[in-house]
Order: sequence, then C-alpha cells, then structure tokens
Amino acid sequence: MSGRLRTVLVGFGAIAEGMSRDRKARARARRWSDALVTDDVSEVAALRPNVAVIAGPPEMRLDCLRLLPSLDAVLVEKPLGDDLKSARRFIAACARRRIRVQVCLWRRGDESFRQLAEPRLRAKSLGEIQAAFGLYGNGLRNNGVHLIDFLRMQAGEISEVQALGPVRRVPKAPLRGDAALPLALRLANGAVAVLQPVDFAYYREVALDLWGTRGRRSFYQESLVAADYPLRANRGVADAKEIVTDEPRPFGSAVGTALWNLYSNLADAVSRRAALWSDGANALIAETVVDAALRSAAQGGRRVKLA
Repeated sequence: MSGRLRTVLVGFGAIAEGMSRDRKARARARRWSDALVTDDVSEVAALRPNVAVIAGPPEMRLDCLRLLPSLDAVLVEKPLGDDLKSARRFIAACARRRIRVQVCLWRRGDESFRQLAEPRLRAKSLGEIQAAFGLYGNGLRNNGVHLIDFLRMQAGEISEVQALGPVRRVPKAPLRGDAALPLALRLANGAVAVLQPVDFAYYREVALDLWGTRGRRSFYQESLVAADYPLRANRGVADAKEIVTDEPRPFGSAVGTALWNLYSNLADAVSRRAALWSDGANALIAETVVDAALRSAAQGGRRVKLA
C-alpha cells in the first residue's frame, strides 16, 4: 500500500474491544493514541476519512454512508442489513458512490484457506465433493452466514436451499431477532451439505467437514484446527478403499492474521486497484442463501432454488 488512509472505526464492541459496547470501551480506546474518540459519527466527517470500518449493528450501515460523504471504501461487519432488502440497499448505495465494500467474512482473509479453495488444488487433494456437514451457533445471520460463505469458498456454489426443521429463536443471539434452523444446501455439482445449529450455552463451534472422492478435509474449533485425511486401501475389505480418519494430516492456518489480511487487501484495493477477497457482491450471495432458508422454513420446508 502506498501512503496512509484516514480511517474511522464505527463501533467498538465485542470484536473490536472485548465484550463491551459502552462508554467504558470508548474510554479505553482513548488510551490508544491521539485519535479522535466520540459517540457521534458526524463529528469525524470533518476529518474526511477515506475508509470506514463499520462494526456496529446492521441498522446503522446506511447512516454511516450518509454521515461520511468522503469515503472511498468500507470494511463492514455482516450481515449487511436487517434483511436481504436492506442488505441490497446498502450495496446499491455504495455502488452509486463507487465505494469499495469489503465484508468481514474473515475466513476469506486466511491465506491457507484461499489456497485450498483454488479449484485445481481442491480437485487434486479432495476430488469431487460427495457430501458436506457443518455446525454453527449463535444465529443463522450471525455465524450461520460465516459457515455458508465458507462452504461456498471450499466446496462451490449453492443451487438449492431446504429447511430441515422449524425456526428456533436464539434468545441471547448477538443480532436482535436472529434464529437457528437445520438446513440442506444442494451444491452446484449435485452433492448436499447438511448444516446443523448447536447451542453456544454448552460450547462454541463453527465447523465444516468435506468428503470428496479423493479424501476428506475438516475445519474444527471455529477453523483453528484443520486437517486432511488420506485415501488408502481398506483395512477390512479387499479391493476397497477407506478414508483414514485416525491419521489426520493437520495443515497450518492463518486465522490469527485473517482480519489483518482483509484490512491490508482493502487498502491495496483503494491504492492499487487490487481485487477484493470478500466483496459486497460475494456477501450478498451468502445472505441470499440465509433468506432462502428462512423462506423455506416458513413454507414448511419447501425447496427454494437460487437464481
């Protein structure tokens, strides 16, 4: 990146600073540096920031654009809006002002995950995806959209969505009114991925397990632990093969630097016109899947095809 970008951070909560969203968090932020810290977004407009990191709730997205007319780019939390319509309005508003949008689907900032998603490497190590399984918690629009996007990244696009059970509200979800439900997602190659919600009151997990024609690949502990499992001769049946699940081959991940990488990629997109790794159009696809899942549940589990 060449030069510095004037940046404003809107929101200083669970991800930005511990688990606090109050005046105490702002007081701690004041100890960082000489940066302006305020509870009024309009106060920073005079600084003419180039970039806004919008880490607050979905309903504030459009207001941030309105109050900050100098923006060239935003890094924004998901979901992009309270629903799919408001998400589309936000992306359309950014497009009208030619504001680049990087969405915090942070697994796309992990260098090793991007390499694994490269089609040739995936075909060589996994082959054709036969089945996929996933776990998520704390709401479909919160962590569910992360899992859906990661599935798309690692296994290909989704063509059909079906709710497998009723919608269950998540009382303590980070996003107001968020819900959980099991669902089946048909991939473009015809394979089906089944995603199940778990209650974070017992433990946290966002996991993805892929079974291909050449091997198995898993991402557990919220993607901190990732491994491949090789294909070998079956130990019990002649002329057959097996996935050696008891001999995982861990591979390194860059989860710890994924967010930093997304910031750097956004800066490069502003200064060098580099391609964004997690742009708004990509995020809208994942949020369209969430919308289709909720519509399917409302219609008793009817299959919903995606355009």
